[in-house]
Amino acid sequence: MKEEQPKQGRAMLLTLVLAVGLILVSSLFALNSNKITTSSIQQQTVTVSETVEKEAMPDKAEVYVEIQTDADTAQDAKNKNAEISTAVLAALKASGISDDNIETSSYYLNEKTKWDDKNQVYLNVGYTLTNIVKVTTEEVNSAGSIIDTAVNAGATGINNVDFTLTHDKEMKIKEQALAEAAAKAKDKAKVLADAVDTSLGDLVTMTESSYSNWPRPWLYGQEMKAVEMVSSAETSVSPQQLTVSATVTLTYEIEE
Repeated sequence: MKEEQPKQGRAMLLTLVLAVGLILVSSLFALNSNKITTSSIQQQTVTVSETVEKEAMPDKAEVYVEIQTDADTAQDAKNKNAEISTAVLAALKASGISDDNIETSSYYLNEKTKWDDKNQVYLNVGYTLTNIVKVTTEEVNSAGSIIDTAVNAGATGINNVDFTLTHDKEMKIKEQALAEAAAKAKDKAKVLADAVDTSLGDLVTMTESSYSNWPRPWLYGQEMKAVEMVSSAETSVSPQQLTVSATVTLTYEIEE
């Protein structure tokens, strides 16, 4: 009886191992029967870009008028500057410039110093106050007249004159440039597709960028003083053509 018990134990163990093996094999078959394998082929595409530049005459001018005063004290420099600035602003308004088109561009007070070799220190020798006023007009041909009016009223310099486009005009020109660039890019994509015996599919992506180039044809340096600008003739300022550029990039699917 004792010899039969080990045999029965081994038989039961073998049966258990076989049962577990069958369960594992069945599970693997079940997993394989439910697994779905997919494969995809990358869609062929073509990417093209086109840039269109449009030129336009500016319809806005910005004149930067400088009023600079020097004095021994900061308060005196401020008072002198305020007196001249008041006269300049009054003259500009009298010439037809509205308050909405006059604004302070910058206003700063600097201490003037001189090096003392004997004592090896900087000495205060006064103060300089600079007030720069921006005058905006949509009558670009009046920029020279604005300069003369400001200088004759006491302005000490003109920083620069910027010729630009008003927002509405700039947006209109940009839209035209973008539309032309998009049409040219699409035509280019068709040409490329035809050249390799394919056809265009759906549009995949489309991007655009645009910028405006505003040259400064008329520029005074910081040291240009009123005495250097006053003459018997009126100041003549001529605007230049401005450039608006737009780039469109298109990506299309290619169909065989």
